[in-house]
Amino acid sequence: SSDNNFIGLSSLIRKAALQEDGYGQYFDRIKNESKIVTFSKIQNLPGWNLFVTTEETEVFHDIYEVLYNVLITSFFLMIVFLIIIIKLSGKITKPLIQLTKDVKLSFEKKHTHFNLIRSDDEIGQLSQAFYETIQKINQHTHYLEEMVNDRTQEISTKNLILNEQNNTLQKIASTDSLTKLYNRHAFSALIEEEMLQADQYDSPATLIVLDIDHFKKINDQFG
Repeated sequence: SSDNNFIGLSSLIRKAALQEDGYGQYFDRIKNESKIVTFSKIQNLPGWNLFVTTEETEVFHDIYEVLYNVLITSFFLMIVFLIIIIKLSGKITKPLIQLTKDVKLSFEKKHTHFNLIRSDDEIGQLSQAFYETIQKINQHTHYLEEMVNDRTQEISTKNLILNEQNNTLQKIASTDSLTKLYNRHAFSALIEEEMLQADQYDSPATLIVLDIDHFKKINDQFG
């Protein structure tokens, strides 16, 4: 069944029926992949919802790659850092402690400023390695933010185009191409809306019908 093939899709559809917009996730057993779905109600088309589906691996691929590189680099550098602490004498304890604080602040609080220790010994080399690593991490982070902003802008642009197309379709479906007046479909929708409002506010509704005498002559002459 569809519930077995698309795990979590039913609950996502029920969620879309209750909310104006949101997001969710479901698993596609047919393609064996997890997907991220964002949804939003279309204001000009009651009962219509816009769903945008993206593979989870596509959304989080670059994030996972950056996090993996950060973890591997951090793990390797921390091992080197601990070995150096054990072997170094008290003479270099102070710059080493300062280096530790700077690295911790850079990773935990995302500080872009790093006090580079300029020396030819192991501490200077380690400081340079951390500095270059942090610079690369900042570059990856900046790239990731730009990619997310571009994707968001792309989705917004597509939503605007879709809204314009839906408005055009709604207009075509509701008006007569010759007279530009509302057709029977639009008339039925307006009548239903007025009746609902009359029931809601417990007020009477009135329908006025006008008939033009000898209209066939006008129709024959003007179409």
